[in-house]
Amino acid sequence: MRIDAPGGATIELHRRCWVGRGGATPSAAVRVSAQSLGNTSDLDFAFPKGCGVFRAGGDLAFHHGGTSLQELVIPVITVRMAGSTPADTAPASAQAVVVGAPAAVTTRIFTVQLYFATMQPPPVRPVLVADGRQVGSLGMVVGADFDRESGIVTVATSEEATIGFVLHDDQVSVLRIVVTDPASDAELYRSPNDIPVQLGVA
Repeated sequence: MRIDAPGGATIELHRRCWVGRGGATPSAAVRVSAQSLGNTSDLDFAFPKGCGVFRAGGDLAFHHGGTSLQELVIPVITVRMAGSTPADTAPASAQAVVVGAPAAVTTRIFTVQLYFATMQPPPVRPVLVADGRQVGSLGMVVGADFDRESGIVTVATSEEATIGFVLHDDQVSVLRIVVTDPASDAELYRSPNDIPVQLGVA
């Protein structure tokens, strides 16, 4: 389990990594040049091939700095909680109101009006949804602040905004308009009924 270090001109020596110049590479280790790893240095790196460690102090309780998968990959888990309350039971202070929705979507672009029955409207992200996935997003907004990159709309108090949706998936047969809180993904509005998609129908 313990391997002799390459020796030579040692710059850094750790249990799972040697950095330096010259020396001899042990049979239980592998040597790579800094240039092969994308650096301009003339240094070499040596790493144990298996679970061994260079004689550099410390114990065998854990490994880091080597070339094994668990030493190179950092797992990241992102958790986003679904809204704790559906739109019909969300607090009145956060309720979004959408009016002017079409009886059927006959073109890829259509507009509705968005406002809030509250003194301090929160930022929201309106989208088009079908079968649990997003099929459309905002193309333009009049009467409110609109961050095109994030799709977030901020409506001023007592104001009504006109928002224009763009349908991206023309294969869906029905959709719903959904307005969410971008911070929590809680739904502040959802169309009460499916809206048929009938592209090309006048």
